[in-house]
Order: sequence, then C-alpha cells, then structure tokens
Amino acid sequence: MDCIPYDGDEIRYEIVRGRRKRTVAIRLDSASAVTVFAPRRLDEEGIRAIVRKKAPWILRKQAKIRESGAAHPPKQYISGEVFPYLGRRYRLEVSSLSR
Repeated sequence: MDCIPYDGDEIRYEIVRGRRKRTVAIRLDSASAVTVFAPRRLDEEGIRAIVRKKAPWILRKQAKIRESGAAHPPKQYISGEVFPYLGRRYRLEVSSLSR
C-alpha cells in the first residue's frame, strides 16, 4: 500500500496492474479505500503523479462516502424498521416462533 501526503491529509492507495493499454482508473469502495488500476508499463512515479493530481477529487469523494455512512446508521432489525427493496419501502415485523 502506497501513500502520498496532500494538504495535511494522507491518501493511501493500492496499485493493481493489468492489461490496460494507456488509461489509469481510480476507484473508491464503500470503506473509502482507494484502488488505482494502471497499465503494466507505467512506473510508480507516473502513478504517484496521477494520484497527486486527482487528490482533491479523491478527498471530496472520501468525505462524501463518510457523510453518507453517517446519514444511514446500521440496521437494528427491530419491528417497525423500514427497509428499501426494489424501489419500495417495507416495514419489518418481527415475530417469535413458538412450537
């Protein structure tokens, strides 16, 4: 895992080399981890320069991911809780099984 400092923050990223010809892709997952998909022939310094250039975008996206995670607290699975499914909202009803 590589990292670069930027504006008081630190951006950690993982490099995945593949069969890409010329382009570099940057992906952020739901945990705001950064993955850089790069061609095999591009050296480390070239990748580092691209990440440094895209650092403001990466930091904005990471902040947005953190905000959306805070806006949606984890589910508790209690009666009355609402779950979205296929464009509709369904209320959970918990019942006990007695035998």
